[in-house]
Amino acid sequence: MSAISIPRFALAVAMPLAMPVALSGPQPTRGPEFAGTFTMRYEQQQPTPVGDADGHIILTAVAKGTNRSSGRTAFMDGAAVTQISLTEMTQGNGPDQGYIIEAKDGEIAVTRYSGRVKTTLADGKPVTTVEGTWTKVSGTGRYDGITGAGTYTGRLLSPSDFVVDWRGSMTLKERTAAR
Repeated sequence: MSAISIPRFALAVAMPLAMPVALSGPQPTRGPEFAGTFTMRYEQQQPTPVGDADGHIILTAVAKGTNRSSGRTAFMDGAAVTQISLTEMTQGNGPDQGYIIEAKDGEIAVTRYSGRVKTTLADGKPVTTVEGTWTKVSGTGRYDGITGAGTYTGRLLSPSDFVVDWRGSMTLKERTAAR
């Protein structure tokens, strides 16, 4: 084949494959299958100074709040959320990990998360954000056998209040009918 016939050949092969997509018009942008926002408030915070560097602490905390589902598929919309966390920070920065328990209608879903806390200055004031990944680890009722994973980002609104936006994918174990 000559150099001119190769592009024509590629076009002839690709056109039938591209036509259905081109003729169907613009494809709608779809949001994530599962997503939401936790609105949280710390109920307990226990900072323990490590003592080896200025501002180096281990922080254990419990926060409570609610989930607002925003994905294409509703998940635990309006659920009560409890976060149990362990954070090691130096000057407001460091690794953060823990568990999230979502409870609704007598059923729970448990998530393990791991990420980082980052504190920067904006107009002379500290701005604290978090980001990381999560994995579903267990559940009860319809959430028994749940699996899934995703990402999260969040920000501190005050010393006691924060929000976390999460997104990802999840699968529920198929149920078989009792005989």
